[in-house]
Amino acid sequence: MIDKKKLKQEYLLTPKPAGVFKIENKLNGKIFLSGSLNLDKIFNRHSFQLKQNVHADKGLQTDWNEQGEENFSFEIVKQIKIKDDPSFNLKKEVEKLLENTIQNVPIEKRYNDK
Repeated sequence: MIDKKKLKQEYLLTPKPAGVFKIENKLNGKIFLSGSLNLDKIFNRHSFQLKQNVHADKGLQTDWNEQGEENFSFEIVKQIKIKDDPSFNLKKEVEKLLENTIQNVPIEKRYNDK
């Protein structure tokens, strides 16, 4: 018999993939970059927000509305390897990776305005 509580506990303890992802406009090449501690679920969240017209990035939202969902792609840029080290801070590593990734994309080619 399957122990549902045990399965749920194992799922909750399983490390989730973390890192940086992008949403790319296939028509103009602009990208939205962000980081996540759970890359498995992040695309659903952003896709839902865009479809509901409530995404935080207004430039991305405008292009999505005008050009259509079919002209955008979702992709993981880089995943962080989780280290077995007590000083390892996954959230800080994601933030650092995101900042470095954003810095390498010209401002005119990204939705992110920072």
